[in-house]
Amino acid sequence: MHLFYFIRDEKRENHKKYSSRKLLYKAIDKYCKVICEDISDKRKRDIKLNKNGKPYIDDFANFSISHTENIWAVIFSKKICGLDIQVPRNGKLKKMGEKIFSEQDNLIIKKKGESAFFKLWTRKEAYVKALGETIFTEVPSLWTEDNKVYLDGYTIFDINFIEGIYSAISIEGILEEIKDINITRI
Repeated sequence: MHLFYFIRDEKRENHKKYSSRKLLYKAIDKYCKVICEDISDKRKRDIKLNKNGKPYIDDFANFSISHTENIWAVIFSKKICGLDIQVPRNGKLKKMGEKIFSEQDNLIIKKKGESAFFKLWTRKEAYVKALGETIFTEVPSLWTEDNKVYLDGYTIFDINFIEGIYSAISIEGILEEIKDINITRI
């Protein structure tokens, strides 16, 4: 599994230079170099979208993209995967939670606060991205005190690759730990 991320420095860089699509092409190139696979520019640009907008390339690794504020990330895996990253922010978290989380998860958020909200948000987003669904897809409670949760043949891991950012990966299969995840800044 390979995770590539980019942090845009607003003071030094023109943000239009780094569109999500251009960053994805750059990450695909880096991923292909790591796994010793060549991909043509035409094939790399032949990105398709499922009915909910999840991108994919036929006969290529599974991947999932996420971005928040000035951070962009993508994960590549041989297995079906989902990724979410979130910068914590203030807002109407309770109201949002009521719309997207289970009743049990909303009770956890009420008891534990903002950190529980973002932990649950990234877990749910990573899971539904793996499924190719949306954040409004109903799922059972995703709360555990552990850094992982199992749901319907997927393992959802909290990962900490940037300090202060909430992030989670959902990967097909029941895994005890994430092995051999390579994290690279681009």
